[in-house]
Amino acid sequence: MGPLLFTLYLDRVGDILEKHDIKHHLYADDIQLYISYKPTLDNSDLLLKKEKIEHCLDEIKIWMNANYLHLNEEKTEFMYIGKKQNLELIPETMELRIGKTPRASDTAKSIGCVLDKT
Repeated sequence: MGPLLFTLYLDRVGDILEKHDIKHHLYADDIQLYISYKPTLDNSDLLLKKEKIEHCLDEIKIWMNANYLHLNEEKTEFMYIGKKQNLELIPETMELRIGKTPRASDTAKSIGCVLDKT
């Protein structure tokens, strides 16, 4: 499949992300999703956003399976980014469900730049 056809093929993923109101960045076959939230002691906003992104990922996986594509869960990671004092409010149990095993990361590489969680 050539680059143009691949881009047209994956256009539906962008539609799914927009439907769930999730900001995203597509670069070749990589997708980065972004959600912001206000830190609170009870993490209620974070919990709602976490569930929102999990539902979106479930829908993307269903679409990919129906279109003979595969979400590589081995390479899929998530990262909370923020001030150190806000990150300390997030309980360790607040992991994002991505397939069978959530993979939290302290760093992420984005088009050659390495970002850390602070």
